[in-house]
Amino acid sequence: MKKRLHFFPADWANIIYLLALSLIILFFHPGQPPWYYYLIFNFSIIFLVLAIVYYLSSPEKKLAIFFRHWYPVFLFTFLYEETRYLVHLIFPGFFDSWINYLELTILGDYPTIFLEKFSFPILNEYFLMAYFSYYFILPVLGIALYFRGKLKEFDSLVFASAIAFYISYLGFIFFPVEGPGCALASLHQTPIKGFIFAPLTQWVIKVAGLHGGCMPSSH
Repeated sequence: MKKRLHFFPADWANIIYLLALSLIILFFHPGQPPWYYYLIFNFSIIFLVLAIVYYLSSPEKKLAIFFRHWYPVFLFTFLYEETRYLVHLIFPGFFDSWINYLELTILGDYPTIFLEKFSFPILNEYFLMAYFSYYFILPVLGIALYFRGKLKEFDSLVFASAIAFYISYLGFIFFPVEGPGCALASLHQTPIKGFIFAPLTQWVIKVAGLHGGCMPSSH
């Protein structure tokens, strides 16, 4: 009896993204040595996804069921890290000057410079706590849905997250932007001070942030 494969929407999102990214690398690879490493990596991931679909289409053990539904969440981080090395695949520089010109034209000032006058520790902590919560929204909501048995809703969450992340990753490549923290560093006069979330968020951005990955923000 022929085995029936069950693809989740996130499976297709992973495969289509990796194929699209591989085509982009093939087309623009002269400026990105060693380009073939990325193709090997991408097609290895595609093979892994297909293997997961084939062998875990009807998993019975709890650990296998967990991995079948959760593997895309772990995959997002690896594909984010790959993008770190592809930011300048197409364009050698950044497009911050365009963004800065647009902000000055519409607003008359740079938002980050204008908002410096409202910077003080308590307010900084509040906004950076909200910013930092981004890193927990997907896993916390995912855990809540999964362990309540709402697998359909969980799979929809993972699929929607995959679409958002992959649009962002491709945006980083087609429109690399440093962000005001780098592009306008010489104009910023007020350091962001806080007690917990201010130093924590700045440390995470420094350690794990993608230089050139500001638009479109996956937040």
